[in-house]
Amino acid sequence: MARLLHAASARRDRPLVSFACGGLPESLLRSELFGHLRGSFPGAYRDKRGLVWRTHGGSLFLQDVAVLSVPVQDALCQLNETGEVQPVGAAVPLGRVDVRLITATEADLRPDAAVGRLEAAVDDRLKRVTLRIPPLRDRRQDILLLLHQFLGEAHTGARSALTPQAERLLLDHRWPGNVYELKVVAARLAGRPTITAGDVAAQIDVA
Repeated sequence: MARLLHAASARRDRPLVSFACGGLPESLLRSELFGHLRGSFPGAYRDKRGLVWRTHGGSLFLQDVAVLSVPVQDALCQLNETGEVQPVGAAVPLGRVDVRLITATEADLRPDAAVGRLEAAVDDRLKRVTLRIPPLRDRRQDILLLLHQFLGEAHTGARSALTPQAERLLLDHRWPGNVYELKVVAARLAGRPTITAGDVAAQIDVA
């Protein structure tokens, strides 16, 4: 969806940069996004420009935005409002960029905003335009369409046929890993002339 939004915008000829926010300590996360100055933390042997500089003129897609700490949220608000970038170790912003933020999360942000985990300013900005993309289990009409698309991407030969029992297993599966899980399953099934229920069962949890 982020790629579609970027491609349909006036920024289509500029970079689209994707970044997963989860699993990084705050200092490293801020360094990756906004850069750092030499000596600002152990291992910072030289100045580094962050992803926002690489994205100048384009779109920055932030995944798992609900995990961001309050200081990083503040920095994103500053970026969103003024375009100013303050690297780690800098006392003041050291430049300005033009970046459109696209953010995503699987969490419900409303409770987080209510208890103060997500700052009100950030919450307001995230809700300016909200697109809810239902999980794959809630749009089962897309499962077989996406499967055949992914099969074609993984194998350029003749289109695989699915037995009725294989289709039923695919449609009944809960897909906890969402579209990414389906893509992985398709890659493992690609190239078979006929995909059977046994082939599908070997790739998914049918319990």
